[in-house]
Amino acid sequence: RPMTNPAAQVPSETSAASKIPVQRFQALEQQIRNNPANVQPYEELGSIYIEQLRWRDAKRVLEQGVNHAPDYEPIRFMYEDVCLRISREAMNVAATKFQDYKSEANQRDLDQSELEFAALQFEIAEARFKRYPDHAELLVNAAIALKRLSRMDEAIERLRRAQASPDARALASLNLGICYESRSQVV
Repeated sequence: RPMTNPAAQVPSETSAASKIPVQRFQALEQQIRNNPANVQPYEELGSIYIEQLRWRDAKRVLEQGVNHAPDYEPIRFMYEDVCLRISREAMNVAATKFQDYKSEANQRDLDQSELEFAALQFEIAEARFKRYPDHAELLVNAAIALKRLSRMDEAIERLRRAQASPDARALASLNLGICYESRSQVV
């Protein structure tokens, strides 16, 4: 039972979104301004921006949608995914920069971007688990982020809870073993 957004689509370079006329973008933006409570324009425009790999534009539109319709799951899910994507890209840029020129400043930037990504990953996994408590794999995601944040006891606690779910047991057990190994403990 993987946790996926049914509205999410894999971007492709030859997608129909690249052929969307400017007038459609303008019409959707106008719909958002005129009726901010209508979720459809946020969802459509956000999806188009995602297909075009315009992550910051997608984040802007989807954040507006979340602010106006916080309980509308497709927009919230896309927004969280876009935030993770932007954070991961920042981490990748910092890693490349560090690989190209190993300096203390670049190492600090890399460390900071890794911490920011892990904190965001934890925040989103926890929020999603509150919305979907039957998806124990979200506890594993939260635990992985907590491990990256050096919060091992909290990671272990979430992994133990995830082991109670048959769907997440194997992944939780594997990660629990990794946590214990990193603490040099016997399981």
